[in-house]
Amino acid sequence: LPRSLIEEVFSYWEISKEGLPVDLLSLENCSSLVEKKNRLFGIFSIAANITGEVQGKVLRKCLTKISKEIDEGKVHDLPSTLRFFDEKNPDQAEIKARLEEVFDDLEGLKMYCQSWGDFLDSKAKITVISTSADGIRKSSQLIDMMLSSLYAYKQHHRNARWTVILDEIEDLCLEKDGPISTILRKGSKHGLSMLLGSQEFSVEKDKLGKLIGNCGTLVFFRPKDADIGIV
Repeated sequence: LPRSLIEEVFSYWEISKEGLPVDLLSLENCSSLVEKKNRLFGIFSIAANITGEVQGKVLRKCLTKISKEIDEGKVHDLPSTLRFFDEKNPDQAEIKARLEEVFDDLEGLKMYCQSWGDFLDSKAKITVISTSADGIRKSSQLIDMMLSSLYAYKQHHRNARWTVILDEIEDLCLEKDGPISTILRKGSKHGLSMLLGSQEFSVEKDKLGKLIGNCGTLVFFRPKDADIGIV
């Protein structure tokens, strides 16, 4: 593409240099404590790779305190939320350790106190967000956290129709309740759609296979194991 067209149509945002483009701790439009905890649970459960009902209950208990202090203006970034987890409690200590792996990479990065609408309105028609994996080790969790935040925002702001383009989705959260699966199933009514790419393909009833089944349109190219050998 001509450079003039690229400069006109595309905007670029590199997280490792410019920080988090939106406030991932935003509780905007949450009218009750339950809603606030659900909003935060979408972010923290992905970062901590929460599995099972027990871990979920432990996390939600900690989120009660975190949400209250966010409302009081005492919490402004993700790393500062780690102090709400009691290391003397084995379950909380395990969740905290997982969160630290992700949040440590974000320490020192600015988190802009703006919504997805504010951020995208200030950019060109197509915005490319890079996690700069060389600098941020846990880039896949960060992408999933931003997707969860985006879906929460679009539930209350449906006027504009946005499309999210993701490549190498096999590296992201493919769980049934994860943000990609949720957006594929419910995003359309909120004005949010997705275009996904992957080098893997599964017809089995595994996580990737079930996720592919939620896509409305499928385009396939030759599988890697069907490459023509040189004789």
